[in-house]
Amino acid sequence: MIHRAESLMQMIVMAALACAACAQAAAQAASGTPPPKPKPIAHVAPTKENYLKFAGETEAMLQRDVLDVWFPRTVDNQNGGFNASFTRDWQPGKSEGKFSVFQGRMTWISSQVAMRRPELKDRFLPIAQHGVDYLSNILWDKQYGGFYWGLDDKGQITSYYTDGKHLYGISFVLYGAAAAYQATHDPRALKLAQDAFHWIDDHARVTASATSKGCPVSSMKLRARSRTANAACPSFR
Repeated sequence: MIHRAESLMQMIVMAALACAACAQAAAQAASGTPPPKPKPIAHVAPTKENYLKFAGETEAMLQRDVLDVWFPRTVDNQNGGFNASFTRDWQPGKSEGKFSVFQGRMTWISSQVAMRRPELKDRFLPIAQHGVDYLSNILWDKQYGGFYWGLDDKGQITSYYTDGKHLYGISFVLYGAAAAYQATHDPRALKLAQDAFHWIDDHARVTASATSKGCPVSSMKLRARSRTANAACPSFR
């Protein structure tokens, strides 16, 4: 499921690059400017020095472009969970609520950093715990079970996300909760991951009717009730 998401992201990036190249070529054609000659590809020898250089550049990028800008800026201390919307200069943007995939990702990232970087543990362990609090107290449906696809900032069901529960979103939340248990040893996180697994096992049933219509399993809605069912790609029962 994660590999599919990565493949989709690669396709999106390639499509964006292709569009950018087409736009640049069209602009150059309109101006009469010949396209620049491509630079020759420089192959880098697989030496220890080069690997260490790449490792240093990757580490700097991780700190500069991920950890130092997203954390703790993404932490929503008012409503719980993590904020996902920011402008290009990292000011708060218009919120689209709390998306399950993003909430699971941020819980997972903060947990992994706390485990893998001892010098950052004191900084990221409370963030991982913050993620568990939101997943357990708000995103989990206390009446029917399962994680919502998304909620508004106040923890309410909206027309944007609907009341649906999707395998794709639940899988991100599940591995976020599992990583949080590894990092925090909070029994709530372990129970949350186990409850999510058992809920999927109880409700996710792929029917011949659904597969014959070409409905991707990861995008199907899981519901404990039959309200707002999709006739084209049926909900799991």
